[in-house]
Amino acid sequence: MVVASRTIAVAVLAASMGAVRPARAEQLDQRRPAASDGLVEIENPAGSVRVIGWSKAEVAVTGTVGRRARLNLRGDGRRTHVEVEVEGNPHAAQSDIEVHVPAGSRVSVESFASSITVSEVTGPVTAETVNGAVSVSGSVKEVSAESVNGAVDVSGAPTRVHAGTVNGALTVRGARGEIEVNTVNGELRVVAGGPIQRAHLESVSGSIRFEGELAPHADLQAQTVSGEVELVLPAGTAADFTVTTFSGAIDTDFGASLYRGPRRHSPEKELTFSIGGGGAKVSIETLSGAISLRKR
Repeated sequence: MVVASRTIAVAVLAASMGAVRPARAEQLDQRRPAASDGLVEIENPAGSVRVIGWSKAEVAVTGTVGRRARLNLRGDGRRTHVEVEVEGNPHAAQSDIEVHVPAGSRVSVESFASSITVSEVTGPVTAETVNGAVSVSGSVKEVSAESVNGAVDVSGAPTRVHAGTVNGALTVRGARGEIEVNTVNGELRVVAGGPIQRAHLESVSGSIRFEGELAPHADLQAQTVSGEVELVLPAGTAADFTVTTFSGAIDTDFGASLYRGPRRHSPEKELTFSIGGGGAKVSIETLSGAISLRKR
C-alpha cells in the first residue's frame, strides 16, 4: 500500500509538472493576411523582438511567450496588431518573438525591457524600448529609434533618422539627408553614406564623431557639454564654420586662425572661418570638450 501511494503521488506530481511546462514557454506560429504597405504595430513588454521584412502578403509570428503570457494577433489587413499580453506583472514574463512582415510595411515596435532588431523592411520604422538595445538595418528610408538603457544602431541608407539614447552608444552608418541624434552618456558616431542636408548631433558627456559629405546648403550642428567633438570632412568641402568652446581645445586641419572670446581673461575660444567659398553652415559648441576638425 505504501509503494502504491508513492507511485500515485509521483504520477500526480509528474502530471502537474507537465501541465505547468507549456505555460512557461508556449511555442508560437500564427499568421494573418496583411497589405504590402500596411501598418504593423508590435508590443512585447519583456524579452526580444525581431522583425524581418519579406515578400509575402501576410504577418507571421513565431517564437515563444513566457509564463502567463499569450499572443494577441489581430487586424484588418491595412492595420495589424501584434501584442504579447501578460497576466499580472507584464515585465515578469520573458517572451521572444520573431515577426515577418511585408517588406513595405510601416512598422512600430514598443517595449519596456526587450531588445529590438529590424531588418529588410523598406517602410518607415519606429522602435522604442526602455531597457534594451535597438538595431535597425537594411533598405529602410525613415527611422525613429530610441532606448533609455541600451545601445542604438542604425545602418543602411535611410534618408531621415531620428535616434536617441540616455545610457548607451549611438551609431548611424550609411545615412543621408536628415539626421537628428542625441545621447546623454554614450558615444555618438555618424558615418554618412551620402550628402547630408541637415544634421543635429547632441550629447551631454559622451563624445561626438561625424564623418561624411555636406550638401551645398547643408546645416550641421554639434553640441556637447563635456564630450569631445570630431568632424571629418572631405578636403573640398564648401562651408562656413562657427566653432566655440569655453575651456576645451580647438584643433583644425583647415588652416584657420583662432579668435579668443570678447572677455580678455576668459578661457572661452571662438573660431569662425569659411572654406571652399562657403555654402553649408557648420556650428560646433562645447563647454569643456575638445574640438577637432579633420580633412578626409
